[in-house]
Amino acid sequence: MNGYREKKENIIILCSVEHLASYRRLGFFVFSFGSSSRPATVARNIFRLLRECDKKGAHTIVVEGISQKGIGMAVMDRLSRAATKII
Repeated sequence: MNGYREKKENIIILCSVEHLASYRRLGFFVFSFGSSSRPATVARNIFRLLRECDKKGAHTIVVEGISQKGIGMAVMDRLSRAATKII
């Protein structure tokens, strides 16, 4: 992600609450979608946060993956279809 940071693009990271502090230390703007151990909460929050990123004019949105079990599989499937690039 250093290459993106050097370009000074408007980057927003969506991550679990468990990794929030780590991403903030890197200097990015970060939203937490909740605990990765609660996939229903993640599902409810993640798409709301994506709309918020659009409102903020994000050029690049990086979304931390979650377990692909149960509802997590549906969330990850939808995110992968919406993505222009998967890293």
